[in-house]
Amino acid sequence: TFSAVGAVRRALADAGFVMRKIDQRPHKRHSLAGSYTQRQAYVHQNTRSAVIVGAGLAGAATAWQIAQRGIPVTLLDRSAEPPNRIPATVLHCRVLPDAGVAALLRCSSFIFSSRWYDHHRASCSPSGVLQFPSPTMNRQRLEAAALAFAHTGDWIMPVDALTASSLAGRPVSSSGLYFPQGRAIDLRALCAELLLHPLIDYRPGVAATALQMDTESARVVTHDA
Repeated sequence: TFSAVGAVRRALADAGFVMRKIDQRPHKRHSLAGSYTQRQAYVHQNTRSAVIVGAGLAGAATAWQIAQRGIPVTLLDRSAEPPNRIPATVLHCRVLPDAGVAALLRCSSFIFSSRWYDHHRASCSPSGVLQFPSPTMNRQRLEAAALAFAHTGDWIMPVDALTASSLAGRPVSSSGLYFPQGRAIDLRALCAELLLHPLIDYRPGVAATALQMDTESARVVTHDA
């Protein structure tokens, strides 16, 4: 957190974080960093199981996260085939040319997601992603975004056309941005890996209405299949 307020530090410590000060000069004197040491699950005390409707990436990832907290999950999808209609996607950060709250959230989410996907390299090993100017993100906006986050690390790098050509393995005529942790994701392989969790009961070809759910013991999460 950019904050160094004592009340913030104490509240985070009470929540299970081991906090330390980080020198942020010349931007400011200190900010705070912490490591979470308590692994208890923060779930409703009456939650004994969960039902998720839709086994696409959102549903599979949600089921995996809940199962990681020790809660059995029933995952339903009306399709008997692998539910991902799109076989692959590309992970990169959709940067904004400023350092506002929305821009920081996007960048933090990308970095978090990259680290999470590092544990699933069979389906999404880092390959790097190049972003070039477009009608909605011209060269000036890309350069402004690179400048705004240059101090945060090498997860985003401005590259000239020659460097971009070398990275792409083919001639490129434009400068752009390079995300070393960007990657192509095999969605079917990733979901199949997530659904191997022993606490996930995956039921393909089963519509949500076909299951009689005990609403006193189960929480229901719905996603588009």
